[in-house]
Amino acid sequence: MPRTTPTPACSSAGGKDILEFAVRHVTKGDAIDRLRELRGADAVFFAGDDVTDEDGFRVLRDGDVGVKVGEGDTLAAHRVADPAALTDVLKQLGRLRATR
Repeated sequence: MPRTTPTPACSSAGGKDILEFAVRHVTKGDAIDRLRELRGADAVFFAGDDVTDEDGFRVLRDGDVGVKVGEGDTLAAHRVADPAALTDVLKQLGRLRATR
């Protein structure tokens, strides 16, 4: 009798100009939680422009910053119009952190 290997479940998520496939069901939110734990982070900055980023916004806590780039429904507390505006936010954040 030949051995068969089980096929892992595959998940998919659609977004703007993207179809994201994953063999494991791990989300951007899972990654944020894991990185927070590994690095001992007391705050997280997360920005995204697609529905696939909503899992990341979902796990943000008090003191974290979530920024939605562009249009669309979101769980993020903040929004900028486009990637250029996000660049300005990141520059300002960098200046503020340099004075800490």
